[in-house]
Amino acid sequence: MPSHKAPDTRTIILDDPAQLAGVYAGITISLHGLDFTNTWTDYIFPTIAQAERGYFANETGPDGQPWPQWYFRASWAPTEHPTLHVSGALEESLTGRGSGHIETVAPNEATYGTNVPYSAIHQEGATITLGIDLIGRGGEHRPAGTVMTIPARPHVGLTEQALDEICGQIGDAVIAQISAGRG
Repeated sequence: MPSHKAPDTRTIILDDPAQLAGVYAGITISLHGLDFTNTWTDYIFPTIAQAERGYFANETGPDGQPWPQWYFRASWAPTEHPTLHVSGALEESLTGRGSGHIETVAPNEATYGTNVPYSAIHQEGATITLGIDLIGRGGEHRPAGTVMTIPARPHVGLTEQALDEICGQIGDAVIAQISAGRG
């Protein structure tokens, strides 16, 4: 008959909420030394990349709101193109397929994003002074030096669904490592 190891459980009865500090300290000690590098690179970063692909495909931000249109382009840009898709560099960097992609894991943090210079302007929106001439979709001309407002089109962030999935992946990784005796 196979032997089954009884689960390691502890019952904690708190008479005062201040006692939670000790509980959290114990959890911190248990998690110290766990390595989540593979969890990030194998599961979480691909989840984020998939979410980013969805934002660009649907032209919506993480909050589900459609991106406002921008009706001006550089003379070299295609006449018609999806929002934030003139060259594809921004999308490719955020989905892990292009230059400018940032993906790092350190013991207490992970970073995912892009260093494409214009990403922040599109994420937050900005009032800018044009450095080049722009052509409107209706043929109107905006010369260099014109002040224009670029609307915010949030493209970096997580939906509630993606965040729930990532939290589940982290929880699974913690349980797996503690169960394997590494915590």
